[in-house]
Amino acid sequence: GLYKQTDTNFNADLSWTVSDALNIGFGGEFRNEEFEIGAGQVESYTAGPLADQGFSTSSNGFPGFPEVTSGTFERENYAFYVDAEWTPTDRLVTQAAIRYEDFDGFGDTTNYKIGANWAIADNFGIRSTYSTGFKAPTPGQANTSNTSTELTMVNGRPTLINNGTIPATNPVALAFGGKELDPEESTNFTAGLYATLGNFEITVDYYDIDLEDRINLSSEVALTQAQIDQLVADNVPGASDLTQFRFFTNDFDTNTHGVDVVVSTYTEWLGGTTDWNLAYNNNTTDVENFNPTTVTQGRIDQIEKTVPETRWNVSGNHSVGNFRILARLSFYDDWFDSEEGDYASGAGVFSSEYLVDLELEYMIGDHSSILIGGNNVFDESGDETANPTGLGNRYSQYSPFGISGAFWYARYRYNF
Repeated sequence: GLYKQTDTNFNADLSWTVSDALNIGFGGEFRNEEFEIGAGQVESYTAGPLADQGFSTSSNGFPGFPEVTSGTFERENYAFYVDAEWTPTDRLVTQAAIRYEDFDGFGDTTNYKIGANWAIADNFGIRSTYSTGFKAPTPGQANTSNTSTELTMVNGRPTLINNGTIPATNPVALAFGGKELDPEESTNFTAGLYATLGNFEITVDYYDIDLEDRINLSSEVALTQAQIDQLVADNVPGASDLTQFRFFTNDFDTNTHGVDVVVSTYTEWLGGTTDWNLAYNNNTTDVENFNPTTVTQGRIDQIEKTVPETRWNVSGNHSVGNFRILARLSFYDDWFDSEEGDYASGAGVFSSEYLVDLELEYMIGDHSSILIGGNNVFDESGDETANPTGLGNRYSQYSPFGISGAFWYARYRYNF
């Protein structure tokens, strides 16, 4: 079978310069989203001749889509917006925007943004924004039914599990807290400063994002035989082989907050100039107001801990004559892999890592150059998993810098 997504958009965006101090923008949009589930051939979703020997019904790994669950699901929405940028003085820029949008099936919403940038002095300024947001669930999230075969650990042994995703309004999902999906809503706040101190350019920005009714998959739910029979009756693909299922929910809120710091400067030495750059990020996500029926502690740990809390890199890019030399040191804080253990026990937590990148370039005349370099030159792949023979993962699948180790390259460039 097939999944097919077709988006049709019509936009009109205009602007009007009222004066040297005021500019207004306005416009509208119409959007149609069409999600299609196409039926597969009959053999892909029915029992084969060897089913009585214990083989899965339908195609192994991913059963096909039957005619009864196929179809086309549409949604339309239109929107209008207006924004204004006002510069009352040479040192102050202000902005405000408002957007009205009407969604077929979800009603209307009005969102807005306000912001300002104030250059207090020639070498120092502050900036801030506040905005709201809205995201309706897609037709695919609301209507998808499928089954996939996954390898997971059961009682310390790798086991094939048939895991289903069903609509949140399916009767079996309703019995476990499912309900018709609602839109996500967000509020976003940022505040920062920028400064020039001698040869140093510095920016520091704080951000805080509240997301309500997040659209996400529930935790896996084990099925009884009666519930499997109900899913078979509802024509869920591969339902007779299911052992667990999940569905999309709005059952938790999150708060994400953090800080970005960027510092750049230069040094004239060693017969040339070195450009220095430091980029630092600290980021925390907390799950709030969750439904314990559909969101387990393991799911919370996966959402909160999979991404490193702190990341930074510092680089030096030195140019002398026809040569350019780049060196960069990157740091990734520890992170959690839910497939490798339980966070509370310390299992599945992978240590922080440092990576080094190097690059050397030689300019050939004014238009071309040749360079060689390497990313992760010390071949770091992170901690090995505690049980590499289990699911076959030698390293964490969620590694923020990948598991491929060193990458070496050579490149010739010509600029016309």
